[in-house]
Amino acid sequence: MNDTSHTDQFKQVQRELFSRLINRNSKKYKSFLWFLRFFKYASMDADRGNLLEAYYVFMRYVDDVIDGDAPLPARYTSKVDFLAEKLRFTNTLNNPLDDADQVFLYCQYLQQKTGISLNDETKDILMAMYFDAKRVGTATQATQQELDDHYFMLDIRGTIRATLKVFGEDPDKVGFLVPLGRATRIQYDLEDLSSDLQAGIINIPSEDMIKYKLGDRAHSDNGNLDIWTMEKAREGMMLLDEHRIQLPKAGFRLLTRATLKWVYEYPAHKYFKSVLNKTD
Repeated sequence: MNDTSHTDQFKQVQRELFSRLINRNSKKYKSFLWFLRFFKYASMDADRGNLLEAYYVFMRYVDDVIDGDAPLPARYTSKVDFLAEKLRFTNTLNNPLDDADQVFLYCQYLQQKTGISLNDETKDILMAMYFDAKRVGTATQATQQELDDHYFMLDIRGTIRATLKVFGEDPDKVGFLVPLGRATRIQYDLEDLSSDLQAGIINIPSEDMIKYKLGDRAHSDNGNLDIWTMEKAREGMMLLDEHRIQLPKAGFRLLTRATLKWVYEYPAHKYFKSVLNKTD
């Protein structure tokens, strides 16, 4: 494999995905897509920058299909089948079926070139998405522990650990970022709450469904869903405070610290503040 083997497929999928993200939610995605480009230059390592960008493109595409933001390819009978195929392909690298698979092969090439292995993290992220794929349209309720385990696999052991590797940081320092990972997950879940509920995905713990009397599908006419949202925003704020205490102990590089602040911490704080200000 050479450096240009899968570049055309990568660029095609990248353009389509980035355009779809901006059209869907410019405010949410534009700054992050800008960051991907910035990292490539700020890190002074084009291969690591290309790896981060290509890896994001692949995972974002898979997640969009699961969430219904991108159409399910015609060859699959269900989103579960689609995810099972992506798990098979990323494990074997045999028989790529679409442009996204070509992007992943480009990721593999860059991993070999940089000496960075994301195999374990890829499995964790896709297995977490598989959990979501099985829940789409079912309104299945999960316990707090089930959701915590799911998000730990997706956000902490998967996404954050992979990002630390690409940034050249010690991936075993992932524990320092658990509070930030939990806070940003609350942010994402609250931002997507309405669309997730419409899609039949309930990311509210079953214990909270009972506590706040939200009903089988979390449709509430008495404002209890808003009360739950406020409580989660307060929890997110406390986690961000915990993150600020933890971060100096990690000894991360300046670029890593700046990225954590402006790409994750600041947007989460801004969002939680906007939710809580609704009560003023």
